[in-house]
Amino acid sequence: MKKLLIMFMITTLLIIGCGKKKEENKEPDKKPETEEKEENISEAGVLPEKEVNGMKFSNASISYVDDMSTFVGEVKNTTNQDIAMDIFEIVLKDKDGNVITSIPAYVTDKLEAGKTMPVVATINMDLTNVYDVEYKF
Repeated sequence: MKKLLIMFMITTLLIIGCGKKKEENKEPDKKPETEEKEENISEAGVLPEKEVNGMKFSNASISYVDDMSTFVGEVKNTTNQDIAMDIFEIVLKDKDGNVITSIPAYVTDKLEAGKTMPVVATINMDLTNVYDVEYKF
């Protein structure tokens, strides 16, 4: 019985001792990546809203999968009149405002007053370092 009690006490001490070591070696809490990036004007891949000639471009982002970058966003006609649209240029810029590339895009021939349409464009280039966008008509 005495041996059993000693074995129980040794096992308990080992368990308690190992538990304390794990707590001491615990890594300090790290900030999530999104908090660290909040200092930037815009995150790479998430683009700011822009309004050009009565057309508001919003919800714009870029994803990169299988060597293809895809620009996805929305354009809304904020005027009381229909706007004639044709192929336009999406100019993509880096953090310093330097032009990386431009992508041609097409939404519709005519964007009706108050209507919102999706904008989608793809390019076989890594655009994960894009921070700003400009739309040229």
